Amino acid sequence: MVHREATEVAIYAASTVASVVVVTPVHNGVAHTLRFLESAQQLTYPDVKVVIVDDGSTDGTAAAIASQFPMVTVIRGDGSLWWSKATNIGVEWARANGADYVLTVNSDTELDPAIITTLVALAEDNPRALVGSMVVTAEDPDRVWFFGTVLDLASSDLRNVNGRIADFDAPREVETLTGMGMLIPVAAFDEVGPFDDKRLPQYLADSDFALRARKIGYRLLVTPSAVVVCDIESSWIAAARAAPRLSHPVSLLFARRSPENVLYRWRFYRRHWPERYRRAVLHHVASVVKNDLLLDFVPRYAARWRRGGRQPAE
Repeated sequence: MVHREATEVAIYAASTVASVVVVTPVHNGVAHTLRFLESAQQLTYPDVKVVIVDDGSTDGTAAAIASQFPMVTVIRGDGSLWWSKATNIGVEWARANGADYVLTVNSDTELDPAIITTLVALAEDNPRALVGSMVVTAEDPDRVWFFGTVLDLASSDLRNVNGRIADFDAPREVETLTGMGMLIPVAAFDEVGPFDDKRLPQYLADSDFALRARKIGYRLLVTPSAVVVCDIESSWIAAARAAPRLSHPVSLLFARRSPENVLYRWRFYRRHWPERYRRAVLHHVASVVKNDLLLDFVPRYAARWRRGGRQPAE
C-alpha cells in the first residue's frame, strides 16, 4: 500500500512539472558556447530543453554543437538578428513546442545545476512574476556582479546591485532584471510582447522587457539561490576592450555591438523615465567621454602620433 501511494504521488508530480526552454543567442565564441552547454548538461531539472540561436557564426559553432551536443536544438541566423531578435526566435520555438517557461541566458556563462529547479519553484509561488538569477564572476566567484538594479537618483541611471555572496541571503524585488538567467512565463509574452528587436536590437532589451512587464503588474524578483557564473573579463568586456575602436570617436557612441551605446540608452530612458532621460543620457555621455575618449582614445592616438606610426598603441 505504501509503495502504491508513493508511486501515485511520483506519477502525479512528474505529470505536473513545468516545461522549460533555455534560449541562448550566440555569435562566434565557440569555446564559451561549448563550456556553457557542458554546464547545461548538468541541470537537474527534469523537463528542460536548450535552444541555441546561432546568428551567423563563422567559427564552426553549429558544427561543434551538432557533434558534441546533438540533443541541443540549433536555429541558424544570417548574422543580422542580434540579441533581441535571436532571443525572440528562440521564444517562438519554445511557444510552438509547448513550453511553460523560457530561461534567457548568455553563452559566456555557466549554470548552477539546480538553477532551473530553484527559479521554477519561486516562479510557481509567485505566478505573476519574472524571476532573475544572481550573477557572479568567474574570475572571483564570491563577487556578485548582478543582484538586481536600483535607480541612482543622482545620475538618473540604473546601477547594478553587487557585492559579495554573503551580502545576499533571500529573494528580493528589484527595479529591473538582466537577461542573464531570467525565467519568464511563456504566457507573459502574450501580454508584454516580444523583446524590442527594432529599437533595442542588442542592448537593454532585457531590462526594457522586464520594465514593460512590471508596468502591467508583474513582479520582478531575484534570488541568491539561483546562480549564473559569467566569464565577464574574458568575454564581452574583454572583446570590447580589444576591438578596433574609434576609427572616428562618434563610432564608439553608436556602434551596435559596443557596451558604450548612447543611442540605445537614449531610447530606453525616454521610454521608461521621460522626466529623467535627458539627464540619464547626458550622464552616460559624460562617462563615455571620460572613460573611453579621454582614458582610451586620446592616449592611444597620442602614442601613435609620438612615434609617427599609423596604428594606435597596443
